[in-house]
Amino acid sequence: MEKTAAISHFKTQSAIARALTNAGYPITQPAVSKWGAMVPEIPARLLAEISGGRLVFDEAAYRNYTECREAAEQGREVATCGDSAA
Repeated sequence: MEKTAAISHFKTQSAIARALTNAGYPITQPAVSKWGAMVPEIPARLLAEISGGRLVFDEAAYRNYTECREAAEQGREVATCGDSAA
């Protein structure tokens, strides 16, 4: 899930933090602001649930994202990564 999609749905980073905290995942707005382009996996799963499916958690995208990050850390190239590992 892209952070911009979550912000578009919830309107603010503070609202995202409130929704996650209310769902049992305590987090603050400053922590949300430190997320990269992708919402971390656990909050993304919760946000998909909280939004009633209007936000989508794409498990395959997270597997690819994780693989690309690990490859980048190891100095390897993976054909499916494109610019997502940057």
